[in-house]
Amino acid sequence: GRSAASYKAAAGKALTFLNDLCGELSIDAGKQLLVIPGNHDYYTQGLNIFGTQSKLRPEFDAVFAPYRQSTFYPGLGVVVFCVDSNRGSLPLDFATGHVTRGELLKIPRFIQQIKEDEPLYPSYIPAWKIALMHHHPLPIPEAEKTSVVDGVMRKFLVLDNASTVLETFTKHGID
Repeated sequence: GRSAASYKAAAGKALTFLNDLCGELSIDAGKQLLVIPGNHDYYTQGLNIFGTQSKLRPEFDAVFAPYRQSTFYPGLGVVVFCVDSNRGSLPLDFATGHVTRGELLKIPRFIQQIKEDEPLYPSYIPAWKIALMHHHPLPIPEAEKTSVVDGVMRKFLVLDNASTVLETFTKHGID
């Protein structure tokens, strides 16, 4: 397996690549790059079937935490809510997503921060509000038609608490 130090180094190389790419595209990575982890970003040391906490999550967070923050782009009229849909541990259902209560509570906290910035808040109201996350909140019909997905694999494609997540998004006006 890969050590935590080598994983952190690899994540650093990935960040360098993303920063270079942003530079080539004249994108300010410090303000416009957002990174959301997928289940493979936390669980790259093989099959973790005993549900233990990922040892790589802290390394991922150490490198990418500044790029995982919900962000309001008033000039574009867009708010992006960054939502981690990975489990804290990897149970036997492998890649099934789950958004924790703590993660969902970040949404109203971020909205409150914007409300407290009185000159900024009026431009928040009409802005598009987008959730950025790895796992699907709803089934994808075309994907469900493949033989690989039928039966056993179907449940892996959707958040196991999708109704709670969608209710939270609706409550807070996320498009």
